[in-house]
Amino acid sequence: MNRWILRAILLALLAPSARAQVGGVSYTFSPSVEYSRFEKNAGLKDNYAFGGTMGLGLGRYVELKVLGLIGRYDTRLGRLGGADSTLAPRLRQLPTRSVRTERWGLALQVNLLPGPIVPYLTAGTGLLRLRPEDDLRASESVYLMGGGGLMFTVASRYAIFAQVENLAYRYNPGAAFLRGEDLNRANLQPANFRQVLVTNWMGRAGMRLYLGGTTSEVEEGLFSQHPANWRPVIDPFVGQLRFNRALDFPSSQRMGGFYLGLALGPTLNLRGFYWRALDSGRLTGTEPMEAYGADLYLSFADAPVTPYLSLGGGYLNVLSGYRGRGGSTPDDQVFASAGVGVSVLLLEALQLQAGVQGIFMTRDGIDNRTAPAQVYGSTLYTVGFSFRPGRLSFLQPRPRRAAEPSAPLITEGEAPTAEPTASPELEARQRLLALREAALTAEIARAEAAGDSLLAARLRAERERLRTEMLTAVSVPAARTTTRQMITLPAPEQGELYVRYGPGSSPLVAAQQPATPAAAAPTPTTTPTSPELQALEQRLLARLEAIERDRQELVRLESRLARLEALLQQIGRGETTVRIQAADTTVTVRPEATPSEESFLQGFRGVAVFGGVNALGAPRQLLIGVRGDYGTWLGGRLHLWPEAVLSFAGGTSGYNLNLNATTPLPALPAPPLLGRLDLEAEPYVGFGLGLLAFSNPPRGVSGIQTVWNLILGAERTYGPGVLFVEYVSMNFFSFNRLQIGYRLAF
Repeated sequence: MNRWILRAILLALLAPSARAQVGGVSYTFSPSVEYSRFEKNAGLKDNYAFGGTMGLGLGRYVELKVLGLIGRYDTRLGRLGGADSTLAPRLRQLPTRSVRTERWGLALQVNLLPGPIVPYLTAGTGLLRLRPEDDLRASESVYLMGGGGLMFTVASRYAIFAQVENLAYRYNPGAAFLRGEDLNRANLQPANFRQVLVTNWMGRAGMRLYLGGTTSEVEEGLFSQHPANWRPVIDPFVGQLRFNRALDFPSSQRMGGFYLGLALGPTLNLRGFYWRALDSGRLTGTEPMEAYGADLYLSFADAPVTPYLSLGGGYLNVLSGYRGRGGSTPDDQVFASAGVGVSVLLLEALQLQAGVQGIFMTRDGIDNRTAPAQVYGSTLYTVGFSFRPGRLSFLQPRPRRAAEPSAPLITEGEAPTAEPTASPELEARQRLLALREAALTAEIARAEAAGDSLLAARLRAERERLRTEMLTAVSVPAARTTTRQMITLPAPEQGELYVRYGPGSSPLVAAQQPATPAAAAPTPTTTPTSPELQALEQRLLARLEAIERDRQELVRLESRLARLEALLQQIGRGETTVRIQAADTTVTVRPEATPSEESFLQGFRGVAVFGGVNALGAPRQLLIGVRGDYGTWLGGRLHLWPEAVLSFAGGTSGYNLNLNATTPLPALPAPPLLGRLDLEAEPYVGFGLGLLAFSNPPRGVSGIQTVWNLILGAERTYGPGVLFVEYVSMNFFSFNRLQIGYRLAF
């Protein structure tokens, strides 16, 4: 039976209907099952976990995913390593408990090759939460993950995958799985356990569904491009790392280092980093602490001044001789990072960057009842430069060498004024490139008319690359200077030699040859041109002229719109009387006096009210809130949302103040099961900071704390306002909110 199943899978993989993976910007959904193979210091027995990922396909080569996996495992503390002969029997006396594990985080997938069978690399970071039974408290640890796998496209927009990954995290088994009475019963102390680094191998398999994007072979993406267009990235920086007071590190530490990676597209960079602690008392001194890892750098636009978002993780290595708070020696830490900043273009390949990052690390616990391990955030402030040199030369296609002439020509005469005739292959390629440029120009005009600036910018970048390719294809040697041409011909021993210059037919040849019917006339020596190809070229030229006229008209309309907006701004400021003249009609507008308070509302789009629930995690509560919307930054690409939220039920009441920033995503496509139903939803993603307080905090929840918000939502125009639905994760899924609301536009 198993053989028949294996054969069916192989036939599905090798079926001729299999296609290459989806390109462009797409949405992915991947249910999966994972088998965990724990090392002995993990203290858990091998078993399965279930969950999946949701994410964005940023082109054909890069996918960014949100991961969620839930499993249940039994403890196996008798095999903990590092114990001497006296402790081993005591460890076997410890109770066995069932532990529920939760993994929440972000994962990055880089596809190495296009096609129906895709090898890929993956890496990620996030939060691992361990929840033992018997009403014990949950322990938290930051994890790092890396691995690789294979993805098989079995049908259009459907794929199956299998991957192997290594999961690393630091934790204290005594603080995670045991309480004080368990230790006393086995004659153990909290000092018998310490924080350890464990690395476990995981195998995962599942199915992936793609929504949106494109299945064509041409890669079009603002986020990721063909590897031949990737560029190196070098980002040196200096900064100040302010550690959380709950950790054993000093309150402040000066840091320096660099990021080194690749720009996978105009707005997407993948970088590895190395940080080193700097001596605060000397300019060039260092201290014995370092960090290394990787992150994903995503800018909101390809502009001279633009904000950016970074997500990543790494390992903080405390070297010998480093001293923390109170002279203690801190433990090494696995950490995750999330940050925002702004970059300013100085030169073509040089940018100035400044940002702030949240660094999330695990504080070691004592025992599960007194103080389990928890994750705390520290803050890193950075300033530095970003270098973007040219593209990688070893990935560029090598130009073909020009064919050498078969016989030498000694030029002394006048060269012909006509350019050399291109080969039929080159002419066909030029026509295809011109047709592609015409299609891109039409798509750009359509995107601008629809107000989709992100799609228009992406298409413009593709058109510029296409025009560069067209110039390379049609380039010919420079016109030669006027000279006289001499051709050396061998002289025959017998016979005659005729030489003719200019157009016309030779009368000597006509007199010597007998008359022949027209049907038997010799074939002309010139290469004939296909009538269908000529007709296609004429239609293409006509289409290009029409598109160019439309483009010029669009430019004129944009210029008029810009002037009209400037006039309307003058009206809003009440500066002067404005006369608008159009179509032989003059309209005079005399603005009324406006109060000075309107300057405060400049850029204010509206006010929203919303409600929801805190669905996962304690406390489970109902929510009600109000927020403002500022949506005119960076041409509407960045929305600023200050909000206030009140929560109640669950035995306590809560108060939450947030400042969130969101950016729109490409339009959400309808799932295949809904057919042609148009959802007309506009998705968005955001990141924010806030302050959360509880009047009567439940066990394991701080009374007042700083929160980091990750927002994923969608909105749709409904009636006079906008209806929106969103999911908000706070502090690595410690609080998970589902919210629905309505915004009234002003």
